Amino acid sequence: MRFRQTCLLLFPKNDIDNHYQLDASATMSGQWYLYAQDPGGDGSLLPPTVQVLNSDVKIVKPLTETSKPKSKYIEELEYTVNYFPKNLTLTQTLDVPNEAPVHVVISYMTCDEETQVCLAPVEDTLTLVYNTATNVYEGETVSVTTPDG
Repeated sequence: MRFRQTCLLLFPKNDIDNHYQLDASATMSGQWYLYAQDPGGDGSLLPPTVQVLNSDVKIVKPLTETSKPKSKYIEELEYTVNYFPKNLTLTQTLDVPNEAPVHVVISYMTCDEETQVCLAPVEDTLTLVYNTATNVYEGETVSVTTPDG
């Protein structure tokens, strides 16, 4: 069984009004992994992306990883891949001009570390809603369990 969980939160940045830090985290079970922002390989590997759908929300700082990926040379393919086993957190700073919901699409591809087989890319559309009590945008959590193979 393959398990993945995607969670989003948008935290206020204290330095500038309307700036929020988007934290997107994904957790995988077993030998599954996600590619890094710089996946390496032959150009066919898809890194995770976060696309903001609101036209009035601006990107202040680009999407970055919070930890260093692992690297592995795949002898059969003669190239190195960069990946995150088990979990990955990405951050991005956004300028959100009002307290309206923020809609995002997260895209990623998961692969099996043992067999090097990758599944078709996945897109999750999520909505972050502003919580006036905490001053934080709270996102949905998506959990999926699927049979292998």
